[in-house]
Amino acid sequence: MVNLSAVTSEALSKSDLLWLRTPERERATWFAVIGAGTDLPEGSVLLVSGGGEPDLGALPDPVELVLRSKGDGRRLLVLQARALALDPADERWQPAAETALAARLNSSDGTLERWRESATLWLLSPFGQPLDSPAAAPSTELVAAPVRPSAAAPQVRRPWHLGGRRTRRR
Repeated sequence: MVNLSAVTSEALSKSDLLWLRTPERERATWFAVIGAGTDLPEGSVLLVSGGGEPDLGALPDPVELVLRSKGDGRRLLVLQARALALDPADERWQPAAETALAARLNSSDGTLERWRESATLWLLSPFGQPLDSPAAAPSTELVAAPVRPSAAAPQVRRPWHLGGRRTRRR
């Protein structure tokens, strides 16, 4: 039997980003994890949307969190989580925002005020059994599919130093 709390904590600590999966799409985003010592649920995930951060839009409830390895990008764990937008008037907003700010790289002065005015702070609480876990057969699928050029993409010309751009003869 796998200790899901320990596996979740380990997967969150081994990931820099998480992939947020909704019915419409998957996208990578930075996140913060709520640790012990706050009034917020330990092991929950915080996301900031808008206010100078990538806009995630409205999140459905539930949402899937795909945690990947830092090293090779392989899936470590896929969880379902309940999504709750915290209102700045909510007493949980300030400690959640301070936790997110501590995890944010390259934050500037006034970030909390900017988030309070124009961002949405999401509290994601994992629940239930993982959709993909170490107890299952190891996944060999990468989180992101390779990018394939579309027919509408412009043709890129090779630079001169790589033997590109043939000379026209008259």
